[in-house]
Amino acid sequence: MIASGSLNCPKRPPESADLPATLRQLDSSAYRNAAELEQGAVLVVGSGQSGGQIAADLALAGRSVFLATSRAGRLVGHYRGSDIFNWMTLSGYLDVPRREIFLPSGKLPPRGLVGATHTISLQSLSAQGVVLLGRFMGIENDSLIFADNLDEHMSFADESSADVKRFIDDYIRRARLNVPPAEDDPAEVIAPRLPSPPSHSIELATSGIRSVIWCTGFRGDFRWIKIPDTIDDDGQPIHQDGTGFVPGLYFSGRDFASTRKSGTSFRRRREVQRSFIDCGISMGDCPLLASRHERRKSRCGRTVARRHPSVVGGGARHGRLGGTYASAITASISTCAPFGSALTS
Repeated sequence: MIASGSLNCPKRPPESADLPATLRQLDSSAYRNAAELEQGAVLVVGSGQSGGQIAADLALAGRSVFLATSRAGRLVGHYRGSDIFNWMTLSGYLDVPRREIFLPSGKLPPRGLVGATHTISLQSLSAQGVVLLGRFMGIENDSLIFADNLDEHMSFADESSADVKRFIDDYIRRARLNVPPAEDDPAEVIAPRLPSPPSHSIELATSGIRSVIWCTGFRGDFRWIKIPDTIDDDGQPIHQDGTGFVPGLYFSGRDFASTRKSGTSFRRRREVQRSFIDCGISMGDCPLLASRHERRKSRCGRTVARRHPSVVGGGARHGRLGGTYASAITASISTCAPFGSALTS
C-alpha cells in the first residue's frame, strides 16, 4: 500500500522562471503569514482553495494584493442548516465517479474555493480590496501579463456553486428532509469591485509587487518507486481506482482516484478496506485499525449529539433540525461510520 499522497510537490508554471530575481517567489505550502513576506504588494497566482484563502489573509493584514484567477469552482461554507461537507457526503455528491469529473480539456478540476470559517468568493475578495486579474501569462518588457478571462473565471465559480446546491436540493427533496430553506450567502451576492477598464498588464516598476505566491497545485513524488510497470512517463502511478496493475500493489490518498471523495480523509479508510479485502484480510485481523474504527464511531455519535441536539432526542423540541433529517444522519453514522468526521465537521 503506497499512501504517500499525490499533493506533496508544489507545481509552478514555466513562466515562473522568467520573473526577475528581485521578486521573492514562494509556493502556497511555504506561506505562513503576511509578516514573513517582504514589504510591498503581493501577487497571488491561482484562485483555488489556497489562493483564495491566502489572498483573504493578506488583505486582512492590510497588504495590497493582486490575484491572478484560475478556472476553479467554489463552495459555500454553510447551506440549509448544515456544513456544506455534511450535505455533500449525505447527498452522494462526493461519490460521483472519476470518469464524470473530467473537464472538456481532459484534465481533472482543482478543488473548489472554500473558506476555513466562512464563504470566500472572488466577489468578496474584490470587496476586500483584492485586485482581480485573469490568468497569469508571463512577463513581457518588464510587465506582468494576464489573460482576458476574469469574467469567465467568475462565472465558472458561480455556476459550480449553484450546481452543488442544486444537487443537494434534489437530494433533500427526494429524501423529504425537514430542513431550513435556502438563503443567499453574503459572499455570493456582494457586488464585485473590478478594475475599469480591465487590467491585462501590470508594470512591475510601478506596481509595488515584491512577492509572488504560487497557488498553482501540487503533484505526487513517486520517483522512489522502482517497481516496473508502476509509474507512467509523467512520473505518476498507473492504477485503476487506486489498484495498481502490478498484483498486490495499491495506492491510497490519490486525488480523484475513483471519486470526488478520493484524496480526502473521508475516503482513506475505504481504500484501505478494499486492499484488505483483495488480499483476503479481515479488518478484524488488524487490531489497530479495528480499535480506531470503534473509537471513531463512538466519537462521531457524541459529536452529532452535542452539535445537533435535534438529531438525538427529537427535533420538534429543539427546533430547526429533526425528523427525517435526524434519521438520515443517524443512518449515515451507522452505515458509513468511517465518514463520521464529514458528518460532524
